[in-house]
Amino acid sequence: MPKAKRSKVVSLTKTSKQTKAVKDKLMLKLEANTQRYNKLVFLEIENLTNEVQNQLRGNIKGELVFGKKSVLAKYFENEGERDENFLKAAEFLKNIDSQICVVFTNESVEDIKTQVQKTDVTVFAQPGTKAMATVELQPGNEVFDHISTSNATYVRNLGVFVTVEKGKLNLGENVLAAQKNEPLTVNQSKLLRVLGIKLGKADIKFLCAYD
Repeated sequence: MPKAKRSKVVSLTKTSKQTKAVKDKLMLKLEANTQRYNKLVFLEIENLTNEVQNQLRGNIKGELVFGKKSVLAKYFENEGERDENFLKAAEFLKNIDSQICVVFTNESVEDIKTQVQKTDVTVFAQPGTKAMATVELQPGNEVFDHISTSNATYVRNLGVFVTVEKGKLNLGENVLAAQKNEPLTVNQSKLLRVLGIKLGKADIKFLCAYD
């Protein structure tokens, strides 16, 4: 039997070690930032992408930390013995469901709010996100002109009827890919991504701060 097709034994301990390593690395990062900065700021972020993270890091003076809320809460809970604000931060994290970014900074709260407002990133809209504009695709081969014909099956699985003609994907009917202010379906979101159309926006909100 070829080597590639032999049964392989997967060690589950390897996964747990990697998870612990990630947790330990996050804890060390939190500890270093706690010593360096005197203020904690919590931001809520919808449609978080690498592009959003990069722009936030460019706009905000401080250190941004993204991680599991349970790990963040555990760290601040442990630090609560020397400052009750850490305990408040831990309780806050335990009672919020959204995606959180922790900002360690020495800037004023007003400066951070101003820096957050400067962050304006257009992203690929996730399913359930309300579209920023209406997108209607017209029949023909112009819509998928830059898309490889190898994607034909994938596009059809999204409910879009296409054929391959003269080495190009041809759209056979009108398709409403997005309706302004209406939530996107899973298939609409995937189709817009294939077409490279960004109809979502990173929604960043200032939640609270602790000295």
